[in-house]
Amino acid sequence: MSDLIRIEQGGEPFVNITWQVSNLCNFRCTYCNEANWNGSNLNLDIEAIKAGLTKLIDYELSRGYTRLKVFFSGGEPCYWKPLVPIMEHILASGMTEVKFAVNTNLSSKRSWWEKNVHYFDAVSYTHLRAHETVLDL
Repeated sequence: MSDLIRIEQGGEPFVNITWQVSNLCNFRCTYCNEANWNGSNLNLDIEAIKAGLTKLIDYELSRGYTRLKVFFSGGEPCYWKPLVPIMEHILASGMTEVKFAVNTNLSSKRSWWEKNVHYFDAVSYTHLRAHETVLDL
């Protein structure tokens, strides 16, 4: 094949953030490093988080970016108490398009998912059988 094919993204580019929101997790998977689940960094100062995000988003807006993708990981991001308020803050940030994705173990109650699933454009998960120990947080 002598012809090269060029693939281009449609529309304006996204700013992409991959964020380990905390290291609290209710599972103890053998494949996961203890630093990802031991709870030593809960990252609960919501005002400091909002201030940092506002600074970052304002900077990207000043550079002409208006689309944002945020991928939340952890620990277990759905156990991170500020998750929903932080998503609300990001949605009100001035970006014209925001997409959220999460890497989860799906251990949050069904009622949590029913209330919050509308925030997520993508959900990546590890099947429960891959986990050795489940803790009730």
